[in-house]
Amino acid sequence: GGAGMAGIRLTDQPLSVFGMHLTYRSPALFERQMSYIIDRATAEREQGNDVVLAGDWNESVATVASSRRFGTLDLVSEDAEQPTCPIFLPEFLRKSLDHVFVPAHWSAPRPELFLFGSDHAGLLVKTEPPEHL
Repeated sequence: GGAGMAGIRLTDQPLSVFGMHLTYRSPALFERQMSYIIDRATAEREQGNDVVLAGDWNESVATVASSRRFGTLDLVSEDAEQPTCPIFLPEFLRKSLDHVFVPAHWSAPRPELFLFGSDHAGLLVKTEPPEHL
């Protein structure tokens, strides 16, 4: 299905970060993958960890956010308008497929794009967790 996921849990802070690459043009498979991601993120939150989800979602922020149960994670993304793919097309033809979702109680994400030799632009998101982390 063209998907993969990896995660890290920090041992010195209550934070879990997942990176993923989801399927392209397969709505049923996309929904199954979203369900798995949401289950993993929910489990980390139940352990007291903040969760960050980042990667090539192959969909818009609106599509990701409309996925069943995604809203229960209380995550935000400020990169909805960043045209990340494909970089070989003029910017007005590119799509926003890459996103970083951070907890809503963190400072507002500030995205930047950079090129690194892929058909996608890299998405760097600067944000700050609250002081308790």
